[in-house]
Amino acid sequence: IDRTQKWIQHLIRPYKKDVRVTVCQVSSKTGEGFDKILTILNKLKKVYVTDRVHKMKPKIFVLGSTNSGKSTFLNQIIYNTTKNKDKREKGKTGKTLYDREVTPEEEF
Repeated sequence: IDRTQKWIQHLIRPYKKDVRVTVCQVSSKTGEGFDKILTILNKLKKVYVTDRVHKMKPKIFVLGSTNSGKSTFLNQIIYNTTKNKDKREKGKTGKTLYDREVTPEEEF
């Protein structure tokens, strides 16, 4: 993880010097690492909600090779953070994962 974090910082540095990079290793299959991700997302959410004056929305990137489970990861994040835990039919993809209103506190 440390090497990946340094590599990403090296790639970003020429464009933005004040970027903070956090790399987390997770498994959508086993759920390993999701506690750390959810903790980080909650911290970002609190900072954004309290500092809306500056309109500094965090940028979050999910990186992975083809068929590495990026969509599965995002679906797990949505499932674990939403109160409306609707289930989609397995194998069905679409543009809308969950069709519901987003409150200002949830917005990024």
